[in-house]
Amino acid sequence: MVKVYSVVALTTLWMVWCTVGADPPECRGRPHRNGSTTDCCNVNLSPEQVECARKIKEKWMEKRNSSDKENVDMSDVGCTSDCIFTTDIVTSDNEIITEEVKPALDKILEGPEWQSLSPTMIETCKNRAVQGSGGRKGHAGHCNMVKEKFLFCINEQIIEHCPDSLWKNDEECNKARTYLKNCPYEKRFGGKRGQQEEQ
Repeated sequence: MVKVYSVVALTTLWMVWCTVGADPPECRGRPHRNGSTTDCCNVNLSPEQVECARKIKEKWMEKRNSSDKENVDMSDVGCTSDCIFTTDIVTSDNEIITEEVKPALDKILEGPEWQSLSPTMIETCKNRAVQGSGGRKGHAGHCNMVKEKFLFCINEQIIEHCPDSLWKNDEECNKARTYLKNCPYEKRFGGKRGQQEEQ
């Protein structure tokens, strides 16, 4: 495993899911990622996970920067959640399987700092992942939305609850944490507001 400042490929998901709209006051100043500013919490990612997420991010950056976005071929884009969770973590009823999720997260969130946080994070994100997902396909047209939203939620939880000893204390990271602490989940993209915008 490689010890890196990263938030499990949140760059890709945050960049894809953030939309332009009228934010409520407590949610203004939502960070819009430009490719590298989510390297905020020191977690363990394997070289394969890092490379997998990098390739997906590069493809989305290509589309984002293209003057002809509609014609950028995204058919071969992988699913970010598959970079992290290599087993099937979702049941046929679109529920997260804790027994499949926990070993992967235990490797990433290694160390005593995470022992009390990890179970709570998993339960929080299991509930959020199924809200409004309905098994629909995610950003690449073939990704399981429950699985993608679970990872998205885990990334937010890592930023919000990262122990001080593992936190990269810089301006961009602190902005991201402040946003997540101040903006209620229901107001954020991924919560109820996000479900409305997805439709």
